[in-house]
Amino acid sequence: MLHTYNEAIEDLNLKRTLLNVIKHEIPNKKMTVSHYEITPSKQQLCIQNNQTHQKYCYSKTGVQPH
Repeated sequence: MLHTYNEAIEDLNLKRTLLNVIKHEIPNKKMTVSHYEITPSKQQLCIQNNQTHQKYCYSKTGVQPH
């Protein structure tokens, strides 16, 4: 999949934000920070940019785009 420069930067920011949340504390319920929505479940933790609708989830298998 080809990305424009701006899409690639936003993609990296989304992944970085997700990993920072994982490093500090995984929330127990849905949380919104700026334009990111963080949604935990039993199997995974997902983060979505509400402006671009990009979504990534972290589970035991690693970070997955949706």
